[in-house]
Amino acid sequence: MITRKAAFFSVFFWLFLFFACSEVQTKQLYSGYNQKGVHSRALSQFKGGFIVGGARGVYSVFDAQFKQFTDSLEDAEDLRDVHVLSDGSMIFINSGDRGKIWKVAQNGQGSYLTYDRNDVFIDGIAFWNDQNGIAFCDPVQGKFMVLITSDAGASWNSIDYNIMPFALPNEGGFAASGTSIAAVGESTVMFGTGMADTARLYCSYDRAMNWTIKNTPIKAGDSYGIYSMYFWSEKEGVIIGGSYLHPEDTENLCFSTHDGGDSWIPAGIGLGGYTSCVHGNEDGSFLVATGRVGTYYSLDKGANWGLLFNETFYSVFVSQEANKTTGTIYFSGKEGKVAVHAYNY
Repeated sequence: MITRKAAFFSVFFWLFLFFACSEVQTKQLYSGYNQKGVHSRALSQFKGGFIVGGARGVYSVFDAQFKQFTDSLEDAEDLRDVHVLSDGSMIFINSGDRGKIWKVAQNGQGSYLTYDRNDVFIDGIAFWNDQNGIAFCDPVQGKFMVLITSDAGASWNSIDYNIMPFALPNEGGFAASGTSIAAVGESTVMFGTGMADTARLYCSYDRAMNWTIKNTPIKAGDSYGIYSMYFWSEKEGVIIGGSYLHPEDTENLCFSTHDGGDSWIPAGIGLGGYTSCVHGNEDGSFLVATGRVGTYYSLDKGANWGLLFNETFYSVFVSQEANKTTGTIYFSGKEGKVAVHAYNY
């Protein structure tokens, strides 16, 4: 006969086992620096390693054994985003007084300045495939400036000024991690904005030929808005933000969508505040977000979040194994800090 006390402990045991098994397990594989004293926001992973870039144009390529090659790009102010092509070449953007884009050969074997314009601030880049990519810049003459490449980043051209709708007063993008833009599928692209009265999502479904704007409920104005987004399909994704000036403010911090931004679902329960980057696996079942108040994870496509650890970073990149429940998380942050963790759940 099972006593009431035994039954209680049996239920407690199975509840403990359930929640323990549902936790994400991580193991630190590497901790080091891109270069000490250099804030590092550009981050991407490739087969066999990862790439980090930051202030003063300093970038590092790490191989699978975490051996590091470090170099710098001439006259760069701050590398805020990087994309790696399948041949190992890298596309870096400079976010600063001059808008610059470089193409760097694998392992730094030659670099080429492929775009250079004064008074243009580039917020982020994204690619649909190796040949076709897009970058967006803060408004110029009242409209966001959009750049397109069709030759693997060897050259960039701005789209017709008349195509873009007018920006709101004070509206701009955020280059906190280069992840406020997403290219999804064969031709869809979205980028998020802030600092105006409303944080908006600019959407194109034909590689920037036509644009639709969708309002979002993320807190906006001043230093608030969409700092990062992660879309795992053309319809499903999360947007995330806050304010770096008020990092512990959690009001209207994160939302998810199942219809490409036509409607929004409140999300972000458990997040501690301002988040500069969110990334995840291919179906959004595992997400990681990081910012000034800590690093968090979600196992329900962004609805609820748990604290992964207190360490803070600017950027995060998640890669997955074939089973989607194991993989590697890459981080870059303040003073050039870099970390790599294996995960499973």
